[in-house]
Amino acid sequence: MSEQHGSSGDQPAGGGGAQRDASSGANERRRARPGVATWDYMTWIVGQQSSSTWVVVYVNGEHERRVSNTLPVALAQAGAVGWDLVAVHPIEGNKAMYVFKRPQVED
Repeated sequence: MSEQHGSSGDQPAGGGGAQRDASSGANERRRARPGVATWDYMTWIVGQQSSSTWVVVYVNGEHERRVSNTLPVALAQAGAVGWDLVAVHPIEGNKAMYVFKRPQVED
């Protein structure tokens, strides 16, 4: 079911259109407020190389080509440049997706 927005005066029953427009405007103001952080995101796919070694395999979908891509080293390097680990999602087999964020640098 789709709604049409226009000058024809058609509104959903109960006046929900005005409420939706007001909350939509509030969301726009919230996004546009100065001082509210915006974020850059990074994802890793991490795999188990051996019984005790986990390595970064992909970064943002691109094959990882670092010389040392073991998880402890990679996490330390990411933290040193401002990345915060915010989620770990197990995926197939012995793999996991790591999600990071850091404040976006203003241009």
